[in-house]
Amino acid sequence: MAIKTLDIYLPEGLCRHLNAGKKHPFFTATIAAFSENGFDVNLIIDTDAARMASLDKNAYAMFHYKDPFHDHALDARSAYIGPFYKLESETYRQDFRTTGKKFRPAKIDGKLAQRFFRNWRENVIGQPTPAHIGAVFIPLQGKLTRCRVGQSMSPIEMIKTTLQHEQNRRIVIKKHPREDYSAAELHALDQVLQHPRAALVDGDLNDILAGCDYVVAQNSSVALKGLFHRKPGILFAHSEFHHAFQSVQYRPVAECFDRVLAHPPAYAKFLFWYLQRNCINTSREFVKDRIIAQCREFGWKI
Repeated sequence: MAIKTLDIYLPEGLCRHLNAGKKHPFFTATIAAFSENGFDVNLIIDTDAARMASLDKNAYAMFHYKDPFHDHALDARSAYIGPFYKLESETYRQDFRTTGKKFRPAKIDGKLAQRFFRNWRENVIGQPTPAHIGAVFIPLQGKLTRCRVGQSMSPIEMIKTTLQHEQNRRIVIKKHPREDYSAAELHALDQVLQHPRAALVDGDLNDILAGCDYVVAQNSSVALKGLFHRKPGILFAHSEFHHAFQSVQYRPVAECFDRVLAHPPAYAKFLFWYLQRNCINTSREFVKDRIIAQCREFGWKI
């Protein structure tokens, strides 16, 4: 039986927001796009039980930052930058839709990419006031002492490895503002900070990015944002935007550090390819078409 229903599972507050006729950059466009294609669209308060029940319904299910655990489910999430969103059918970033795609800079129109880069650069990073610090910037994420799925080592080991391979520059480290680190994690971080070239910083993110030489991260969106500052980077975990970085998932660690400054990426072309070509720009007039196209990419019959 053909599926003609879309159930969107959202937090209660967001459901109330949309039901009251208020806008959301992605979900308002999604509701309109599916309605215009003859679908009944339901907003469902997101709970574990509700999502589990979606498995047996004759409906497509769209979650928000939740595991799309069955064939008719997709996860909608921000693409880290500005108004860009994306859809995923998998749980882990090594399986996300752009991870295995080939980025071919020669096939990207340079003038188009530069225009996109210029238009979005100030929107994304503002006008930072850097002091050149000549350092390596490590933006931390969570679980500092654990090696999680898709990571090559724990964040603490990543810092130690950076200190081992980068012999000249200072290593400046910023804690994630929304992470609640345990006493054990903070102790492990304090131990690393005993190194004379390691320091904790707590300043404006864009100022730090503008002033550093390169970024080292697991798969933090800060590294992606750094591309707007024309800062290269090294990733220590799988990422759907690995194409513009040296990645220890694909090269030996020492080679990544040797190459990071010697082989900078095509910043403008990559950001255009990743954000405009492979994500959904909710600020553009064709947003509904892009949402439907990306759903069809995952096999939804629309």
